[in-house]
Amino acid sequence: MKCIESHWRAGIRPLLIGVLLLAVAQLGAAARGPKYGGTLRVELLTAKVSLDPREWKPGTEEFAEGAKLAGLVFDRLVMLDDYGRFQRQLAAAWTHDAEFKRWQFTIRGGVKFSDGTPMTARDAAMALRTLLPASRQMAVIENSVVIQSAEPMPELLEELASGPNFIFRVPPGGGLLGTGPFVKADASKSADAGAADSDLPTAAPRRVFHANEECWAGRPFV
Repeated sequence: MKCIESHWRAGIRPLLIGVLLLAVAQLGAAARGPKYGGTLRVELLTAKVSLDPREWKPGTEEFAEGAKLAGLVFDRLVMLDDYGRFQRQLAAAWTHDAEFKRWQFTIRGGVKFSDGTPMTARDAAMALRTLLPASRQMAVIENSVVIQSAEPMPELLEELASGPNFIFRVPPGGGLLGTGPFVKADASKSADAGAADSDLPTAAPRRVFHANEECWAGRPFV
């Protein structure tokens, strides 16, 4: 009996040691956390890409590439997840009437643009006025945006979750401000400008993005 017990202990001991070592390694990795810094370079299919959704022409290659880049800088009221379900983004909640002619979106609180200014329902309404069809009437009620139309809009969520319908602010100095996970930086003043330029064709335009440390959804990691 003692012989059997001795063999059992001898066999189980390496397994226990292995489990303990794995647990210690995982705890060490968790304590270190994500690593900051580094550069990710992505090559686009087209050289002419605008980050201004108001300039995109539907059906063009520039439209598709622009939407990908704009998703780094701007957010939408709603988004589609990997399973095709609508999720809240800048809208904390939404309701509609029985005929789908009137939608009301409550804006998420505590969201700031990349310059630190608060994002309001008025900002959302002003951005969407320049992007949605002119037949849509828009109003701001406290912290909500109301979109109304004479015709039913059953597909409005899908419309807002795609295409150019990002939320932005136009500051006095020009350009566009977003609330997304990244901020567009001046490529000529970027710390890694020289290194990045050496890897790109001479005529290739460069766009540099820095992490938005104050993003409402948390700091981005690649």
